[in-house]
Amino acid sequence: MSKFLDVNGLKIAQDFTFAEVPDGGVVNFTRAEARAISLLSQNSGRLISRTQILDSVSEPGSDTNDRNVDFLINRLRRKLSDNIKDPRFIATRYGEGYVWVAGKPTIQSASAHSNLVIGPLRGLENLGSRRSFAESFSRKLFDATKAAVKPGQSVSLDPQCPEPEEFGETAPEVSVALTFFVESHHVNCVIAVTNFRSRRILAARRCDFAEPAGELGGSGLSPQELARWVLDEVWRARVSQVDADEPLPVALQAATTRRPMDTGSPADDYNRLRATERLVNKQSYEGWLDSERHLCSLRDREPTNPDLKLMYATHLHSKYVLFGVRLFQNGIDDRERDEEIIETLVLEALPHIQSDPQLAITAAKLLFFLDRGYNDLATNLAEEAHRASILVASSMSIVAQMRAFNGQTREALESVEQAVRLCRHNSDAHLFACVIKMQILMAAGDFERLGKAKREFYALHPASIFFFEPLFSNPCKPSLRAKSVCLMIPKKKAQAFLKNFYYVSARLFKIEEHRENSIRTPYTLFTKRFGPSVVPAEVAAAVPRLAAADPFWPE
Repeated sequence: MSKFLDVNGLKIAQDFTFAEVPDGGVVNFTRAEARAISLLSQNSGRLISRTQILDSVSEPGSDTNDRNVDFLINRLRRKLSDNIKDPRFIATRYGEGYVWVAGKPTIQSASAHSNLVIGPLRGLENLGSRRSFAESFSRKLFDATKAAVKPGQSVSLDPQCPEPEEFGETAPEVSVALTFFVESHHVNCVIAVTNFRSRRILAARRCDFAEPAGELGGSGLSPQELARWVLDEVWRARVSQVDADEPLPVALQAATTRRPMDTGSPADDYNRLRATERLVNKQSYEGWLDSERHLCSLRDREPTNPDLKLMYATHLHSKYVLFGVRLFQNGIDDRERDEEIIETLVLEALPHIQSDPQLAITAAKLLFFLDRGYNDLATNLAEEAHRASILVASSMSIVAQMRAFNGQTREALESVEQAVRLCRHNSDAHLFACVIKMQILMAAGDFERLGKAKREFYALHPASIFFFEPLFSNPCKPSLRAKSVCLMIPKKKAQAFLKNFYYVSARLFKIEEHRENSIRTPYTLFTKRFGPSVVPAEVAAAVPRLAAADPFWPE
């Protein structure tokens, strides 16, 4: 069912591609018009400059200027039957820009004002011919839940339930999100019961379905029993308000972190630090050093805490993922020391964290990264943790990367493509899964699919092209952007770049061809510019066939 936004009496499609006008007609919007309406309406009451609108609607390489923006706004006014002298939608601030005066759009959805909504249903596109079974199960769960609630309580089924912020005051109280995916040829489902407005997860469980009969395997519960479980968990949350701010160990989205307690206690520091570590990619190196000091203080207070050991090991790993180029360029190379610390901490924590799938899969990733003979242990640990995980989008991305490292390209792509579809659009988890997908396709040398994956990723983050194009451009026909970026990098930084990319990624591919492919583009670009001396010795030794290849391509 289509979802509409109510804007001053006008029904606009959620993607802003068309609107239904009061007389029953339909007005269609171009891509640029849709982007402009989205920008303006989502910033209701705020002045939006012509430059901001220009940045929003422009395609890379397009010939667009301020006059085009004025023409665009005039077209929108005509389509919206808006009067420039008495605007209902777009007001002009001469010399400054435009203001949306119609108020922020509110969602029109079947789940609005519901006490409980079954939805959204995520991952249906992962199921192929088995999609109808998942939809049938969702309908049965809805019917069972509706029959079990008390009179006066409303339940809705909304497969495409919007995000909480899109509802305003009409948001449902509780959502039961169903996330479907395929694992070991079985349909699996994670059921997450969530306080819809706060996003706080009240309970979650994972089920698998025995096929073709469609009977529940892992849980052994019927839709009626699952409905009762849902309502019991909602009731338990309501009568346990004293624990409302306690961190919960389960979440559905990869970017979800444990909610910190507002106590100002060491536990508060610890939980905030977990959140900080998950989002460390948004920190500066100075911020990383601040976290280092904080972590060391916590370790002094809790030297035996296994979670803290694993977090500090992850913290050390993040140093190279995020800041390795900067460190190597400045002559700082503490890899041997840091690897010793990571190895000790992970092995000490391992016996205590294996019951938590997310911690176990993190430990597995770190052990694989060390490349010190733990690869089989790490692989088995990751696969076992993934089978038990309810954070499937997150675990699928990590397992996909490890499968690719082990040469299981087909299985890796099947997993990461499901992860991309499961993650909330443009979330940290979604972007991470997209990068893993590009990494896998680059290693496989599948440049046709890689080109499509890059275009989709750059549409989400246009600025990322400056970083990823020198990594993922076709080495035989590198893009002009990839060449241009490499021309701006001095030799010392190019050496550090190759050294770090090899360390955090390329060396982990066990098949020689995949290892070569993964680093071939920056290797070729920098070698052509600076000669073979730009390649660090450890990189040259690991990919000797690249060193013997001709780095030059036809112009």
